[in-house]
Amino acid sequence: MVLHKLRERRIFTLLVKEKDSQLISLQLLFQLNAKGGS
Repeated sequence: MVLHKLRERRIFTLLVKEKDSQLISLQLLFQLNAKGGS
């Protein structure tokens, strides 16, 4: 039971990290586009 919870939390953390990196790359792209556009 405890092991299962730990595994779930690890999967959740991995998903969150993945989403975070996607958001960061999107922000970087947006900043680059904004700078290039002006």
